[in-house]
Amino acid sequence: MLSPRDAASLIPGCTAQTLRRWAHAGKVPAAVLPNGRLLFRRRDVEALLEPQVMGPEGSEVSGSSVGSSGVVPGQGALL
Repeated sequence: MLSPRDAASLIPGCTAQTLRRWAHAGKVPAAVLPNGRLLFRRRDVEALLEPQVMGPEGSEVSGSSVGSSGVVPGQGALL
């Protein structure tokens, strides 16, 4: 289990306060201690780093949609 500061250090450009906001908004799972402090699982934080691809009808599809070459479909259109 990671403190908000330790968890935020795994995400480039993220702060502990941002992670707390995401946890309170339900965007990332967190354990709430009796004193109100938050703790994050490493795997939940690392899951935020995986690319999310939007599938048909706006549903999120996990990083498994990334092709075998490691390229996200449609990625070249932005270059």
